[in-house]
Amino acid sequence: MKNIWENPEIQCINRLPMRSPLFPYSDENLALAETVAGPENCDFTKSRFVKSLDGKWKFTLIQNPKADQTEALCNWADCAYSDKNWSDIKVPGTWTLQGFDKPHYTNVQMPFDNIPPNVPEENPTGLYRLNAEIPAEWKNRRIVLHIGSAESVVIVYVNGKEVGVSKDTRLPCEFEISPYIDWNKTGNIPGKALIAIKVIRYSDASFVEDQDQWWFGGIHRSVYLYSTEQVFIADAQAISTAKNLSPDGKTGTGIIPLEVTLGFSDFKNEVTRRKNSELNPLEYTVKFSVCELTGKPDSLQAGKIVSQGEDKIALNLRQNLNQLRKTIEIENVRLWSTESPNLYAVTVSLYEADKNRLIETSCFTTGFKTVEIKNRELLFNNKMIYIHGVNRHEHNPYHGKTITTAEMVKDLHLLKAFNFNAVRTCHYPDDERWYDLCDRYGIYIMDEANIENHAYYDVMARSDEWTYSYMARVQRMIRRDKNHACIFSWSLGNESGDGQNQVACAAWLRRVDPTRIVHYEGFVRAPWKQTGFTLETLARGKGLTDLISPMYPSIDLIVDYANKCEDYRPLIMCEYSHAMGNANGSLADYWKAIESNHGLQGGFIWDWIDQGIASDADISPEAAAVAEKYMSAHPDGQGGLYYKYGSDFGDLPTDYDFCLNGLLLPDQPPKPATEECRRLFAPVRLTSAFEIENRFSFTDLSVLKMNWQLLSNGKEIASGTQNLPPLAPGKKQADP
Repeated sequence: MKNIWENPEIQCINRLPMRSPLFPYSDENLALAETVAGPENCDFTKSRFVKSLDGKWKFTLIQNPKADQTEALCNWADCAYSDKNWSDIKVPGTWTLQGFDKPHYTNVQMPFDNIPPNVPEENPTGLYRLNAEIPAEWKNRRIVLHIGSAESVVIVYVNGKEVGVSKDTRLPCEFEISPYIDWNKTGNIPGKALIAIKVIRYSDASFVEDQDQWWFGGIHRSVYLYSTEQVFIADAQAISTAKNLSPDGKTGTGIIPLEVTLGFSDFKNEVTRRKNSELNPLEYTVKFSVCELTGKPDSLQAGKIVSQGEDKIALNLRQNLNQLRKTIEIENVRLWSTESPNLYAVTVSLYEADKNRLIETSCFTTGFKTVEIKNRELLFNNKMIYIHGVNRHEHNPYHGKTITTAEMVKDLHLLKAFNFNAVRTCHYPDDERWYDLCDRYGIYIMDEANIENHAYYDVMARSDEWTYSYMARVQRMIRRDKNHACIFSWSLGNESGDGQNQVACAAWLRRVDPTRIVHYEGFVRAPWKQTGFTLETLARGKGLTDLISPMYPSIDLIVDYANKCEDYRPLIMCEYSHAMGNANGSLADYWKAIESNHGLQGGFIWDWIDQGIASDADISPEAAAVAEKYMSAHPDGQGGLYYKYGSDFGDLPTDYDFCLNGLLLPDQPPKPATEECRRLFAPVRLTSAFEIENRFSFTDLSVLKMNWQLLSNGKEIASGTQNLPPLAPGKKQADP
């Protein structure tokens, strides 16, 4: 049989279905309070049914996935095995920046020359162990292990027994581990779980995760446990929209097509063998409430309840899919946009129908908006908007893909300060905290699936062997992120050819979520090979991609599209204005063309942050010895902190410094080019003739003040502050 890590037709074993990131609570007030507080003010939940496993784990690195079959390691996942000689490692965090192995950078090419789906036999593999204490009150409850992300294959064991397998590096995986917990048969004593995780660095998944970034091994996002009763809230869906919009696009009737899915677990057994006749009579009550949130993004408050209700649901899979489905309409809601990111909190609670006992409650935010394509325009709440966007990799110069909430908030402050309004999550779904923060601060998100097979551009998209790999990544992204107001577009991935696998994903996506648009750049290239764009290729993909989204097209080409082609789709560049070096060439020329031609609506600059690794990052001695050669010409005591790029760790083949093309330096200071972005994307323009123009889409200028100075030979002779007039969006006025 093929190795699991070299078989794209196996994407998981025993992995639970993807769901929205909902914590189980026993207190409705706490659920609402933590949801309102958000990640900026709530480091981790205080729910007594959630336990963080972040922190120090025991770790050893082996040279290939089968090296744990040797006599010395064959029982490494067992409780009796001694790991006293293993190293400590921090979770989350890549092992390649904690003194093991080395980072490896490539852009298009793979880091090895093997033919897919096979990878090198010598394939660094990390073994993690943690003795976890399970709260005593979780006995006789369902227990789930959540792993935020790991690169690139995860195999999980609990108390020596294999639990499951997962691929898809940039999304969470969850496993029910209830049957494997060691409980004392008497007394109120905590349970024991030796959690062992095997992470294989390269796999068949690597061929569809070839994304112009560093290859890191290890667990990148948080790990935790949560517990539910035997019947539980498996998921809650609120893909909200709006109707009857006001002319200014600020208010309307909010629509929440609420779906609450219940689950059932025989938590003491690996397999549930209950019969329909046993479960169908079980009836429960689901209660819901919707309250508006007020205040600033970093200090939201719960406001008035605008809708509430309840309904009964039976566990009858054949009749109702174990789902409560209810359409909630709310009059006169405040719509969500980047200018006014109005949010509402949805609380969902599960009760025993006859006893009115609370089983579980959870809470999440939603926002009301409309997104549609009409007459060659992307309309947001019935208004044409320009996309002042940027592509954003997750990166920290010391910790790789593991970034803090504070770093995310700083990114958002910088995005707002330099007048960006949109982010493409290149080229994978981000940490769930990012979407929560973008909901609050107001950033339009193009959420991109974890798919790029750049080195084998035409191969995987046209291969049935890889269909499930594609579909699972798209499905899991939507199932996790569906409730977020900030997401206006789903992206099927990046630079992966044009084949039946993308077409299948697009069809599934449109059926599941008709409220958002679908993007994929490969649909507007030539059918074969990654050749350049022409007017003929831009006309392709109708019914598949809602945007014409070329990469790095010439200004002449996009102007010709606007003036010579008839197409209902707007042109929004998914990548343009490459930010490598000191400045973004021709950015002003692009925007002069965009604003002068109907059908051109902006784009996403490549990219946000340099992916440099700090020279004093914790790397292996072998990698450090290679890196030292690059600084040998510097006299002792000179040089200081610098940032490494491809080849600095002996990571060959490589694409060298092509990972350094951001608007920010690796530790987030802005480069000079951001000032040009600030000016070009500004919501207010003032000409030399003192004509003022409102470039907002929904907001008049009365919310702003203008600070002015009068200089003579560089010296200030007068200054002041002036309130701006209530000039409507899109309007101009002389002598404000």
